[in-house]
Amino acid sequence: MASGTKYSTRSTVALVIGLTALFLGLVALIISMLTFFQVRGLEERQERYIPSLLPTLPDEPSPEELIGPGPEAGEAAAARRWYGLCPKNSVKSLQDFRKLVLQDKLLRVYYSRFRWQQARLVTLNAPRLAYVSYQKDGQIARTRKKIRLPQGDTIITDGIIQVRTYCCNEVIEEVAAPEPPDPSTGTVTQAPPSP
Repeated sequence: MASGTKYSTRSTVALVIGLTALFLGLVALIISMLTFFQVRGLEERQERYIPSLLPTLPDEPSPEELIGPGPEAGEAAAARRWYGLCPKNSVKSLQDFRKLVLQDKLLRVYYSRFRWQQARLVTLNAPRLAYVSYQKDGQIARTRKKIRLPQGDTIITDGIIQVRTYCCNEVIEEVAAPEPPDPSTGTVTQAPPSP
């Protein structure tokens, strides 16, 4: 009888130790998962604000030069200087964009955080105001002020980064830094509110 009680006590102790270890393992797993998702969320928020680090240039192109000519534009519009990150109208699909990014060192670095698995094409249902990146004299910059993107403009997005198919220029809804001073007046405008 004594040996049966001893065996039962050992079994109970082993069971308690095993359940405690299992419980601690589950707690550690839950904590690590929560930490992973919090860090991932921070990374995604930081990705959204990376464009704010782009410089603005005092002699930036006009909005018309960045948006591109409408369908009614003639030869004068075609002769304008190009500020796109890729050749004009060279992206018609996700595959076109990916191919361009992989082949071009500048685009490969600039869009290195683009999440290809989440990529999709979106057509603007209405005009939209946004900052836009552009390339000038081998430097990538962003517009000082938001410009109007036309209805029907096609954008590739991964849910964070947005790219115009017309020119591969990034569409930036918000920036985390204040706008630089206006070169003509020297005044600083307020930054748009952060989400």
